[in-house]
Amino acid sequence: MKYGGKSKVSLNRYECIGRIGSLKMTYLQSGTPVMEISVAVDESYKDREGNKVEKCEWVRVKAFDKQAEFCEKWLRKGTRIYVAGKLATRTWEKDGQKHYQTEVLVNSPGMGVTPIDWPDKDDQPQDRQPARGNQGAGRQGFPSEASGMDAMPGGEMSDVPF
Repeated sequence: MKYGGKSKVSLNRYECIGRIGSLKMTYLQSGTPVMEISVAVDESYKDREGNKVEKCEWVRVKAFDKQAEFCEKWLRKGTRIYVAGKLATRTWEKDGQKHYQTEVLVNSPGMGVTPIDWPDKDDQPQDRQPARGNQGAGRQGFPSEASGMDAMPGGEMSDVPF
């Protein structure tokens, strides 16, 4: 592979591990299922004075087709997941203002959403409530958990018009 001259090399891949803040199933006009997931990715470190600093970044994820159906069946609010996808930024205009939204799209081979916290063997998907439960209740290790894992800042995911 050449890095100079006429050859062009590019890579669009994003990976993270975080906790689910919200899940919402929608459908494209074609009928293809799309699972919209907000993921809280926590980080903690010590600053120069030795104080512990905790941060939380909210990431929007969209899984399509079979991956969306898998997410609906197995994932719940608070579940830790591993996400591998590609970044895409959408733009739209509303009330004369241009808006931008960067999302992680999970729609190609080698990409996916994988639960780290699998359900107990007695808690099979057919016995579960709709994808709105809270497995993270009671644990308070990171800022996202302490905040109750509400949907990411900036409103509902349905604000994005596609």
